Amino acid sequence: MKRELNNWRKYLYESKLRVFDFDDTLAVTDGKVTVHHIDGSSDTLDPAEYAVYEKQPGDEFDYSDFDRVINPVEIEEISRIMKRVIDAEERDGTGRKVAILTARDAPARKEIMDFIENMLEIPPHKYELITLGDSNPDKKKMWIKDQIELFDIRDVLFFDDSPKNIDAVDELKQEYPDVTIVTRLVGYGENYKEGKERQAPYEGPQDSGEFQKKMRDEHPKWLKNLIGQGGNKETGGGKGHKRPKLKRAKSSPPGAGGS
Repeated sequence: MKRELNNWRKYLYESKLRVFDFDDTLAVTDGKVTVHHIDGSSDTLDPAEYAVYEKQPGDEFDYSDFDRVINPVEIEEISRIMKRVIDAEERDGTGRKVAILTARDAPARKEIMDFIENMLEIPPHKYELITLGDSNPDKKKMWIKDQIELFDIRDVLFFDDSPKNIDAVDELKQEYPDVTIVTRLVGYGENYKEGKERQAPYEGPQDSGEFQKKMRDEHPKWLKNLIGQGGNKETGGGKGHKRPKLKRAKSSPPGAGGS
């Protein structure tokens, strides 16, 4: 019986997993982590600073700000991707599970979901929210590992602003060589901080440099893997509906970022 269930599992559940962090990935907030040091001093860290902070002996952390979602602002570059993934699943139904995976604890659930529904206009039944209550990068890694094993996930795409979380999830690539695991380190958060003009990261002139050539070559394949692999051959949606374009847009020169 167990063997038969395992054989059917791939058909009963999703085969693709799309995972988004919350803080400094889908939104920036005014929440701060307070670090109490062994010498009695304290520091406050925003999520971007905390993401790269190396814990010192005797450090104690106060995460109480993150029981609430304080003054959230949508990071449009990433929320747009999440919306496109959900739209693609509605269009072709090929099995994309969308999850928001955050180190925040359960008290923040309602305000996160309110923000996602009211600001991003994504209803709760379109995604799963996981509040780990722990900032240990291995917790995110283990949650994704469990999804791969329980639901026969074959394709993972993970967005996070923390290099530590990215490194942890990258370790799964060796453990599951037959599963496509793509991680994306998000760096847009600083563009949305108070007093800073929003500007897309500068990648250099569109038609020069090895990096740009690589991005132009790989982008259509990456985007097709993200949203364009459905079995539905019809455009659907009535008059004016078009398939999403897979061509990569031109990069902006310095100072050309929009507001």
